[in-house]
Amino acid sequence: QVDVYESETTRDAFYSTRAAFARAGKPLGETWVFHGTHARNKLPIMAGGFKVGGVDAGIPVVNGAAYGHGVYMATTPLTPMAY
Repeated sequence: QVDVYESETTRDAFYSTRAAFARAGKPLGETWVFHGTHARNKLPIMAGGFKVGGVDAGIPVVNGAAYGHGVYMATTPLTPMAY
């Protein structure tokens, strides 16, 4: 199952950053990305954004850090759906 959420705060930040990129002459290409998580994490992510396990206070590393600490995304839902 793939759920899509939109946050007004995140959307506004996106458009503000996109406008700043345009003013700076940076590329404006967009890519949809997918993130897999347990159902219990959906609302906290939507309310407070992504947190980095092992870096942000109180957030443990859950599925390893093969490429270092960070929030892992993919350009298709296939891999994230396993998480």
